[in-house]
Amino acid sequence: MGNVSKGHADAVLSDLDISRDELAPELRIQNAGMSNVKTLLPLRSIEKLNDMKLDYRRTKKLCDNIKSTGFYAYVVINRELQMYEAREVPKEYGHWEDSATALAFMLLLNDFPDPHWTLRIRQGWTRDRRGEINLRFRKWGNEVVGCWIGGTAKFETEKRVGK
Repeated sequence: MGNVSKGHADAVLSDLDISRDELAPELRIQNAGMSNVKTLLPLRSIEKLNDMKLDYRRTKKLCDNIKSTGFYAYVVINRELQMYEAREVPKEYGHWEDSATALAFMLLLNDFPDPHWTLRIRQGWTRDRRGEINLRFRKWGNEVVGCWIGGTAKFETEKRVGK
């Protein structure tokens, strides 16, 4: 895990049409992950998270330049309840579980979540595609040694029209 350089961070912000004022002040743009590195973007508002428009080719090239498999933008919904809303962009990259693990790892290293409580990461709640992943940290003594990933799934039998 590591901070993204200022030059690359500026390129990411420009590509995604995000100003520095729209970033969460206490967190930095970071690359995190085990096998699939994601670039984590901490935003201030849920509106900005949901309104991002992307150019797939430009975004993929930018990801390649910073050795990332995709961007994972997120907002702290409730710090005390450890609830986050997130969006993986572009969605063609990787698996959501990889991104949720990377986000949990980054937050843990920055002393953000309480490892005794479940971390909740929601995705798609404002776009009628609700999903939630719950992460519980696995501990050995006082040290976090891993995490359990769970959540809810919904089986859809009808085809979505216009979505």
